[in-house]
Amino acid sequence: MSDYNKQQLSAVTSRTWLGFSMMLLGLFLMALDISITDVCVPDIIKSLQISADDATYIVTTYLVVTSAFIVLFGKFSDMLGARKSFIIGIIGFGFGSLVTALAFNLTTVLIGRILQALAFALAAPSSMSLLNHEFPSGRVRVFAFSLWTTVIGSAMAIGPLLGGGLAYYISWRWAFIINVPFTVIAALGVFIFIKPVKNKINEQGFDCLGALLLVFGLVALVFGMQASTSLGWVALSKPLMIFGWEWPWVLSPVLILIFVGLLFLSLFCRLEYSREKRGLGVVLEMSLFKIPSFSWGTLAAAFMTGSAFGIMLMIPLYAAYVLDYSAFASGLLLVPMGIGMALGGPITSHVPIEKLKKLLITFMWLQVIAIVSLIFLMRVNGAGWYFIAPLFIEGLAWGAAYSILVNMLLADVPLVLSGVAGGAQLMGRLLCGAFATALMTAIMIGSMNGESQGSSVMQRIANYDLTSEEKHQIVHLYRFRQTAHPKIVNPHMTVHEARQIKHFNQIITAVKHDMVAALRWAIGLGVVFCLFAVVATCFL
Repeated sequence: MSDYNKQQLSAVTSRTWLGFSMMLLGLFLMALDISITDVCVPDIIKSLQISADDATYIVTTYLVVTSAFIVLFGKFSDMLGARKSFIIGIIGFGFGSLVTALAFNLTTVLIGRILQALAFALAAPSSMSLLNHEFPSGRVRVFAFSLWTTVIGSAMAIGPLLGGGLAYYISWRWAFIINVPFTVIAALGVFIFIKPVKNKINEQGFDCLGALLLVFGLVALVFGMQASTSLGWVALSKPLMIFGWEWPWVLSPVLILIFVGLLFLSLFCRLEYSREKRGLGVVLEMSLFKIPSFSWGTLAAAFMTGSAFGIMLMIPLYAAYVLDYSAFASGLLLVPMGIGMALGGPITSHVPIEKLKKLLITFMWLQVIAIVSLIFLMRVNGAGWYFIAPLFIEGLAWGAAYSILVNMLLADVPLVLSGVAGGAQLMGRLLCGAFATALMTAIMIGSMNGESQGSSVMQRIANYDLTSEEKHQIVHLYRFRQTAHPKIVNPHMTVHEARQIKHFNQIITAVKHDMVAALRWAIGLGVVFCLFAVVATCFL
């Protein structure tokens, strides 16, 4: 590190770095929980005796609630103050984790997950606002944002491994209990070492209608995308019960939900533009999107995240169905990607600021190359170690590129709007992540024809004398419900468990070639998302 860089880093007081590290601790716990829950679902089902269909809401609820409230709570962060908002968020997350850990039925689990999601929606944009205030410029700003990226990225990749280990060796409840003491430490650390943000936004009147349009629009849009695989995009794939009422039409509600969500969001944008023009209070300042670095940076970050989410979903499926890995080993395969994400951010702090954009595009192309290599390495007779290098490079490129993007997209944003701007870019990432995983899952299923109406799995079933329950189980095993992160196991049984049943093992082995081909098509979409990110970056 040059003397100039060392001088800038030392200019920030040790008190600030202590507070920053406590904030990163809290952020790590919350980011970890996005993916750590996925591998705990089978154990939750067995422990609480709930149905597989109901259990999917344990995962989807977190993403839906976070996406719906993150912009609104980013606004609250600007109004209340970033430090206060982050402390409230981290304490709320600890309480939600405790409720989830002590849950005795599905309702209490969902209450805990909702509390966790609301807390994350408040704390995440607050953390970005604190960064924007504490590190306004220079090399130290690049370094701080690189650490922020490191925490977010590595936590999401390591989550399945940690969750699988805790669920297998101790109990799924410990995946949530461990959050409680650390959230207390993080909240105290931020309170003691980070000074309050002085400049807060002050507006005339709160936009209640805009808040309702935004929240309900995002709920409909994200839930529609999340439900697309289990319910079908166009035709309803299975009976649907809504609070005891059966959906009577053949048409799936997915497209209806997405249309309603887009309609509400378009009305929201029109309302916000009108109120901002008249000088009234708004939930999201439309003028933010007139800042090229923010608008194009947010778009690039969203496409990058969509691609990464898809990879973290597809690789464990390949490990489980083709390489015969257990749930824990499937999660272990993502560790190189997590390590790459952890290292990618900090290396950007050594690069001169004027060269950051050129470096950003270079890392994005490196990410494209790494994902393309995954397609060629994915084979029926492949091995897990084939993926160590490309996944590490993918994580490294993503971590480096995203840390530069976050730094650049907030650089020209007024400090008083840091929270809502951070929430908006995080919302874009979550939306694109949900859309990418839903679309990649649909492409995979469509290519493999693994649903009950398809041919591949059903033809194999016909060759064996299976009971109706066994047929349901093996078909359900190939109904991959998209989540924001890897759904390594199926709620009825893991792939590893299914292979202990002779006929199931024969069926799974027989459709390996179809599985590999389908996964290649799905990962190809991840390449397309990365290319879109490259295009958006060129306009920065």
